[in-house]
Amino acid sequence: MSPFEKAARVVALLAISLVSCRSPGTSQSGPEQAALDLFALAGENPRDDLRVDGMFELGPDDPGRSELLDALDELADAGPPQITDVQPLPGLGRVAIDLYAELDGGTIARYSVQLEPGAGGGWKVRWFQGPGLSWPRRRVPRGEGLTTSGPPG
Repeated sequence: MSPFEKAARVVALLAISLVSCRSPGTSQSGPEQAALDLFALAGENPRDDLRVDGMFELGPDDPGRSELLDALDELADAGPPQITDVQPLPGLGRVAIDLYAELDGGTIARYSVQLEPGAGGGWKVRWFQGPGLSWPRRRVPRGEGLTTSGPPG
């Protein structure tokens, strides 16, 4: 993707963010806007560290920060997202938002984002995934696992 195409995507994402904002004078946005802001943040170059920290409540020394930045780099390839579904997750106190976006070559990718109300207000991203990416990444369990083979001999 050329730098011009990336810049065009960032402008489009920012336009979507502005169009779908709540009424003037409200300082907090809903979870839908926060999910759209995730894609806008991914498309920023360079990214605002304070905005990253605020959206994810991570500090600069948090061990998951580098994985997050890698996932945001992958998410940056998506075009402007469209929300397809919003579902509350009452047992977790979160909201799940499903979106789709166009990738290079015209293919459509589906994404899911989970957000929860932040301690200081607003909505914080707790999890997101899409084709070939997820944050936080699932860890492969270490140690002995289940097996279907019998004992030797």
